Amino acid sequence: MASFYIQERLNRLRVSIDSNKLELLNNYVTEVRKWSQVHNLTGTKSLEKLVDRLVLDSVLVGDHIDFLNNFSILDKISILDVGSGNGSPAVVWAIIKKNIHLRLIEKSRKKVAFLNHLIRNLGLNDQVEVLNHRIEDSSSYENLNLITCRAFMDIEAFLEITYRLASKDTHWLLMTTSKNSHELSNQFLEKRGIIRVSDMSGALAKLDNSYEKNFVNKKILLFKKAV
Repeated sequence: MASFYIQERLNRLRVSIDSNKLELLNNYVTEVRKWSQVHNLTGTKSLEKLVDRLVLDSVLVGDHIDFLNNFSILDKISILDVGSGNGSPAVVWAIIKKNIHLRLIEKSRKKVAFLNHLIRNLGLNDQVEVLNHRIEDSSSYENLNLITCRAFMDIEAFLEITYRLASKDTHWLLMTTSKNSHELSNQFLEKRGIIRVSDMSGALAKLDNSYEKNFVNKKILLFKKAV
């Protein structure tokens, strides 16, 4: 069962979650594995690597969401996740945090079918809404606190496309790689009126000695509009 690997990994990272959340994370990984036999949700077949790639960094970053821009004072944190695909990090966040509401944007009908099945299966209907369209076709959203994506496209293109959806209080949280982060130019940020708030990659520091060398190259970047 995935729960054994999830618990073992989290214990090594000194992260604790209750048994109900552990069961939901187990069910999440199990559903990804099952649907991946038919649909291209992930190229990872090993259960251990699947847990590492889908769950671990999402849990660590999710633990830091409340501290962004004093989000902890909000009754609900409104998050837009773009290119949700296999559900990571959004579904993991919905499992471990009950003070968030997520809109998942995914253009693939097959992946939308998976996400809708997953949300029903995990009992997350009150927290998560799945939208089947491209981000370019999205309308505006009121009180949007956070826009996030995971390996969706290059950073500049993503910030450009989602810029109109962000208010002065909205943050972008991008889970990317060191290579992609180096390709982001200060000239683009200045021209577009976007400032880099911080590099949250320290949240993943616990993973540096983990099972996946790729963790070392992961970056968590935070941006907002310049006021």
